[in-house]
Amino acid sequence: MKLFIALVTSLMMVGCSISDDPQSLVKKEITAHLESTGYKSLDFKEIAGRQWSRVCFFGPYSGGSSEVLGFPWKIEDKTDVLTSDGHNVIVFATDKEVVSFVVLSRSDADFWKLTKRCFQRSDSQFVKDPESGAWKNYVHRPKA
Repeated sequence: MKLFIALVTSLMMVGCSISDDPQSLVKKEITAHLESTGYKSLDFKEIAGRQWSRVCFFGPYSGGSSEVLGFPWKIEDKTDVLTSDGHNVIVFATDKEVVSFVVLSRSDADFWKLTKRCFQRSDSQFVKDPESGAWKNYVHRPKA
């Protein structure tokens, strides 16, 4: 019986730590926002906390993250983005550091047209590209 209780407790702890993972939480925020707009738009201002000042996108096979961000941060040390075409990496940063990042499946939302570009928090609205058909490809919507 003690072994059973220990096993259940361990599984519950693992489940809690996975659900509290910052990447998982940001993915849930992005998905919820997309669902709320019918996958028509995405506004990052309310996503991933308050500490970041810009959002940057890295699509398949993209490197050079330090040059794009303006400070040392090697994307290839954090993810396999350089060897996969199945996901984007969305980086939330200040001018001096990465606050958080998320690896997002391109089937959930594709930002490949924005690869190696950063947008200020106040200008971080994106819309589904009308030319993308059924694919969920997003482009920048400049603020009015």
